[in-house]
Amino acid sequence: MDVLASIPGHIVDILCTTIVTGAVAYFTKSIRKERKERQEEKAQAALQKSALLGLLHDSIFQACQFYILTDQIELDEIKNLEKMYIPYKALGGNDICERLYQRCLELPIVEKRTKWKD
Repeated sequence: MDVLASIPGHIVDILCTTIVTGAVAYFTKSIRKERKERQEEKAQAALQKSALLGLLHDSIFQACQFYILTDQIELDEIKNLEKMYIPYKALGGNDICERLYQRCLELPIVEKRTKWKD
C-alpha cells in the first residue's frame, strides 16, 4: 500500500524533472543559436568593412594618381578626396593612400583644371 501511495509523488518528480530538463535544453539551444548568429553577423560585418576599404582604397588611389600625373588639383577635388580619405583612415586604411593623399595636398591648387593627361 505504501508503494501505491508514493506513485503520485514519483510521477510529479518525473514530470518536474522532465519539464526542467526540457526548459534547460530549449534555452541552451536558443543561446547557442543566438551566439552563432552573432558570430555570423560579426563575420559579415568584417567582410563588408574589408570590401568598403577596398573600394575606398581603389577610388583614392585612382584619383590621387590622376591628380599627381596632371600636377594640379581643384579645391572641389580636394574636398572630394577628403570625403573618401577620412572614413578610409578611420576604418584602418593603410599608409599607401595616406602618402598619396598628402602628396595631393601639396599639389598646386587651380581654379579650373587645365590638364587632363601628363
